[in-house]
Amino acid sequence: MAIMQSDFQSMPWDFEPTLNKSDVDVVMQQLTKACFELKDSINSKYDDAWTIGTKKYGWALNVIERMALSSKYPSITIGKSGLGQVFKINSVPVSIVTDDVHNPRKHRRYMPSEVEQEQLSLFEDSDLPRALVWRLILDMKVSISNANDLESLPKIKLIGLDDNKVVASYTYDDVVVPVVVNSPLREESVEQLPVQQAEPLLEESKAKPVKLVRRVRKNEEKESKGQ
Repeated sequence: MAIMQSDFQSMPWDFEPTLNKSDVDVVMQQLTKACFELKDSINSKYDDAWTIGTKKYGWALNVIERMALSSKYPSITIGKSGLGQVFKINSVPVSIVTDDVHNPRKHRRYMPSEVEQEQLSLFEDSDLPRALVWRLILDMKVSISNANDLESLPKIKLIGLDDNKVVASYTYDDVVVPVVVNSPLREESVEQLPVQQAEPLLEESKAKPVKLVRRVRKNEEKESKGQ
């Protein structure tokens, strides 16, 4: 199934109001952070395109699993675990695809899963608008020869499909800066004058020895005179 782009694409929450932007953003933010951590884990000696591709998909699934288990993200739940994972944002099924956001190639991954087929069937005999198939595309490129650098910043895009046509899309464009542990700030140094060694006192070194004279009390002087 080739993906076709429509001339006009709405925001996901225009089609599906329960897809709250803040809930979508927090998922994309956590996935972006994981991309930087994954980049740091790559070993240029043992990793190749296949192992990196496996990591990208596996780590993305685990990010969602951990979010669903955390009380911090009540809007995130799991519909289907493992390969072919389907998670839900406020009850709306979404699946992750590691693909090129500009030129999708994994066409089968954009077809409805069993979980999504069940939900889509609820709208067949309904007057409600047709439900869309939602995919979260994770596009992270890293070079094997230079595993320390990403070829580009991770791109994450949520798309809504009506059959094979993209009618809603949202690209996460917030800049996520990886956490760098800095050394503690040095205290501002106060300019100090160099400490000079004390020079020997010239007066003490050159002065002649002083003859000590015992002080005599007046009574002692009188007695000595009387003798």
